Amino acid sequence: MENLKEKKVRDIMIPIYEYPLISSEATLKTTLKVMQDLWYPQVNKPKTGRRCVVVFEDSLPVGTFGINEMFKAIEPQYLESVTFVGMKLPSSSVPIFWAGLFTDRCMEVAQNTIKRYTTPFEHFANADDSLLRTSCNLAKYKLEFLPVKSNNRLVGMVLNEDIFREISNLVANGESYSDTRTDKLA
Repeated sequence: MENLKEKKVRDIMIPIYEYPLISSEATLKTTLKVMQDLWYPQVNKPKTGRRCVVVFEDSLPVGTFGINEMFKAIEPQYLESVTFVGMKLPSSSVPIFWAGLFTDRCMEVAQNTIKRYTTPFEHFANADDSLLRTSCNLAKYKLEFLPVKSNNRLVGMVLNEDIFREISNLVANGESYSDTRTDKLA
């Protein structure tokens, strides 16, 4: 096989400035309004496909808030582990969900800040990393995306679906890096 120059993370990442930034002190209600605009755009406004908002604290990005974090926020407290005399006990093995609980939980947490539900940035890709290294890390950590750093600064996000698109272009369509790159330069 010929020696092709492969794409790097920087070639497929979404720049961080394309993500909505939200203060960790924002309420769930405010955050969800921003997220609604991402998924249900107004007329003549394209859907962005962003899965989360980037949460910042003291002017620094600290994590993300998305659908899974919202699910965690509305989870009834009785499903969380209980601490008794310093030991963590498992929650009830048979949770009870009654009619109206979903609505009640949504309304109860609406004014909570997103700080307590934010998923902190723990794993990163480097902008110059290979797509293979990044796909391995996405699989290893069971993530849908990785924040991307360059010179110790957050510069973007790389999504598993973007790497999948590169794989499918190579495998299913037989397109090499130079084939797809030429189209972008024309």
